[in-house]
Amino acid sequence: MERHMLVKVISRSRYDDGSECMTFTGKGLLRRTEQGFRLRYAASDDSGAKTASDVTVENGAAQLRLLGENGYTMVLDPEKPTEAPIPTDMGKLSIRVVTHRLDWRLDDTQGALTMEYTLLAQGTAFSHMSVSIEMRNE
Repeated sequence: MERHMLVKVISRSRYDDGSECMTFTGKGLLRRTEQGFRLRYAASDDSGAKTASDVTVENGAAQLRLLGENGYTMVLDPEKPTEAPIPTDMGKLSIRVVTHRLDWRLDDTQGALTMEYTLLAQGTAFSHMSVSIEMRNE
């Protein structure tokens, strides 16, 4: 069964030289799976910046696929670090993803997903991320 959802995404990034918090709102389509759920959404912030993702959470791990021209896929697995090839102007950059927290809850009318992870390039952490996705029936 698929449901149309209103979505609010809060993305917090901490870097060595500062931090950034972005809030996006939009709409998505939620589908339950045997072991979790899949949410595909598109959202924007007050400045007009846009994001679109396809998130699957199953068996204690999440696959986060950022959609768009330079889209990529990251697997967030609290059990082990994963690798994500990120497209850049100079080719693909291999990023290590270390997941610290992956929590989700979902009922008939609303749900939430929290992901906390660190991104590393060549063994050096360059971003500590906290992403929360809140959703409710449209």
